[in-house]
Amino acid sequence: MDNDKILAEIYTDIKWIKDEIKELKEDTKQQLKEHDERIAKLEEFKYKIMGALIVIYFVVSGILVYLR
Repeated sequence: MDNDKILAEIYTDIKWIKDEIKELKEDTKQQLKEHDERIAKLEEFKYKIMGALIVIYFVVSGILVYLR
């Protein structure tokens, strides 16, 4: 009888561990998805900044050429 209780406890613990692992996998997937979204937004922002800097460069260059 004690063996059956012990086996039942072990089975319950294993099931709990499997559930925890499953939850951790889901959480990790969600965190990776959020991280990828943030990276995509930063990449988009980077290209906007680079474009603005190029426009500023050409405007300033044009003004300097005009002033010569």
